[in-house]
Amino acid sequence: MNGTLDIKDFDYVRFTSADYYGLPRGKVIPKPHLNDALENGIQIYCGILGMGLSGALKAFEPEVIERKFGNCYLKPDISTLRPIPWASMAHRRVGEVMCDLYWDSGFNSPIDAAPREVARQQLIRLDDMGYSLKSGWELEFHLFDADKKTPIYHGKTGYFNQSIFTEFGEILFPLEENLRKIGVDMEALMTEFVDGQFEFTTAPKYGLRSADDAYVAKYAIKEVTKKIGYVASFMTKNSPDAGCGLHFNFSLLDKAGKNAFYDPETSNKLSSVAEHWIAGLMSHARAIFVLHSPTVNCFRRVGFPLAPCKANWGIEDRFASLRVKVNGEKSTYMENRMGGGLGNPYLIVAATLAAGIDGLQRKLKLPAENDPNALDIPRNIQEGIEALREDKIICEALGEQFVRFFTETKLEAEASFLDTGIPETAEAYGKERDFYMDLL
Repeated sequence: MNGTLDIKDFDYVRFTSADYYGLPRGKVIPKPHLNDALENGIQIYCGILGMGLSGALKAFEPEVIERKFGNCYLKPDISTLRPIPWASMAHRRVGEVMCDLYWDSGFNSPIDAAPREVARQQLIRLDDMGYSLKSGWELEFHLFDADKKTPIYHGKTGYFNQSIFTEFGEILFPLEENLRKIGVDMEALMTEFVDGQFEFTTAPKYGLRSADDAYVAKYAIKEVTKKIGYVASFMTKNSPDAGCGLHFNFSLLDKAGKNAFYDPETSNKLSSVAEHWIAGLMSHARAIFVLHSPTVNCFRRVGFPLAPCKANWGIEDRFASLRVKVNGEKSTYMENRMGGGLGNPYLIVAATLAAGIDGLQRKLKLPAENDPNALDIPRNIQEGIEALREDKIICEALGEQFVRFFTETKLEAEASFLDTGIPETAEAYGKERDFYMDLL
């Protein structure tokens, strides 16, 4: 976060790594042991990626069994060191550092299945092609009273309502202030469509930093609101009338720093890079959808107004899975709308890049805008996992280990607990709220 920070400035530091749900998993290290942890990493159970929200260790991969359920290692990325002000007190300063997972103590064998690692590898591929990623996020969430059932406001016209935002400023402004203190830059704050719903948008950042910011912001918002007696939830569908997305806005820059998506000489102002990229995303949309909306609950959003239902794209079209915005060289970018509120930013980056890179490499032809014959998006998590497993190009790009770990963990540690048919019943919604809301 900040080159002026030193790990010795803190009394405790959270050594944190993301799981497939985007939860902050790791250990808290006291000050006397920080230098050793920074130099040698932290040991942690090697099956951590197979953990479900219920706490059950359901997915036992061969790599875990071969190690006799032993430990792997958290390697800290010191460039991500940041304070955690809401966990600190006058006499106790708490920090956090993002970590990558390694099989070995020498940090020679990264765990390819880890979310941050799979995103990093796609960014390396993109760099090898001569491009860098600039991106930002739209974080939609609901705020509830402590009972987890009552939105903090009811029956008001919520969308872009400044008066509602001001009414609940004592909750909302401290959220942004805490995020700013940890180096996460929020560009805009607003109310959303339904009772108790808000959106915070991150300022664009480059490369992995953008995904780090979105990942940290999600659990920071939950932790801060819980400290002041409320519950924040990114649950994609907590009721039939509510819905949260995690939209990913991005552009590519060439080595000269110019927007690779913009070409003023074409009729639609889109470059051939942009057209191939769109074609790649549409070609693989069915396979990558489960990486954008990676929970049973996320699939409740498919087909609702302003949510994806087809592998389609459109210029300034909020009904499309990919909304393309063309506003000159500085403001031509794409809004990937496939992400559900419970999406993991690292997986969204990895999936978007893997599909787009394939479009570039094979020079795929741009499909028709708003194509009525576009393929349908998968309707449940099992269909989504099947589509991912069948897409050999995406599986090869993301790696066999990642696809295997991710899909088996989802099936064994989530789908086995919930009805993947996602019935529209109060009982089903209640069970999903119990499963997701506290942690996500």
